[in-house]
Amino acid sequence: MSQSNKDELSNTNKKVDSRVDGAIHRGVRQKVPSSWLKVYRLLITGHSQTKVAKILGISKQAVNKITKELVKNKYIKPLVGQNPILYTKGNNSHEIHEIALSTEEGERGVCFELPCRVHHIAVKYDVVTPPTKTIPWDGTWSTDGVEHHSIRIPMEQQVALVGEERKATITYHIGKNKSSIIIAIPQRWVYDAETLKKTPEQLTRVAEKIAGWLEDKFGFKFGDPKFVQNIHYGFSVSREIAEAAVKSGLRSDISWIDCSNGCAEVETMDLNRAIAIMTLPERVERLERIVECLDREVQELKRSKVGTSSGTDTRS
Repeated sequence: MSQSNKDELSNTNKKVDSRVDGAIHRGVRQKVPSSWLKVYRLLITGHSQTKVAKILGISKQAVNKITKELVKNKYIKPLVGQNPILYTKGNNSHEIHEIALSTEEGERGVCFELPCRVHHIAVKYDVVTPPTKTIPWDGTWSTDGVEHHSIRIPMEQQVALVGEERKATITYHIGKNKSSIIIAIPQRWVYDAETLKKTPEQLTRVAEKIAGWLEDKFGFKFGDPKFVQNIHYGFSVSREIAEAAVKSGLRSDISWIDCSNGCAEVETMDLNRAIAIMTLPERVERLERIVECLDREVQELKRSKVGTSSGTDTRS
């Protein structure tokens, strides 16, 4: 680790917040820098290290160093099968969890929204006119009399069409009476509600761009699009909670728990429900502030009443 990174890491504690005085708070066995607590708080609520660095205004290297220390002390542990790597509470998380999630005086404003994993979608186009130019297929196979071909979009076209360096997959199914193209758009992470609101429209536009690219480059003509894999949204939860929910049969028509692929998520296909889940921390904090204001008003009224009673007794 270079001296500049060491200096930055040292300054991070001052920049993010002052060291928690004594930091032995309800079971914390050692002094824990406030920067650790804030990185911990963001990591266990599903933020990637890159997003944590952006929220706290520090470098990725500093966040990575703190993350390694949190893992080393068993405060957090990585979730299996997640890319980017996400974290959940570790065996010793109870030692810092309460203070990490507390909002001490002056720490307000570190409000965040839960990150959402928008699962991959698949859009199907019926082929009206087959391609007029040769396509360099990556793979070819057949099942039940249907011929299949697949291709990934060249990287030079990827960013322009998909908007990021994630490989969309195109599969061409040639049947006896009908042929179709299925465009699979990879998953993406969304970190704020405003972006999430626009995601269905954005993904539809991505599929349209890819279909247009196929028509222009290879001479296809397509019919109207149909979703064969609908958009659904996932939010990371601890595996223990997820398994308990699945065992109890907690599920509704629009929300469910998924524990497959080594990770655990609350999932929904309802955009409004997804936005409600994403903005839950913000709404909870807003309610806490309202309760605090009301509590202060009640205390003021009580003190005022006591003062009035004392004045009355003195005059009598």
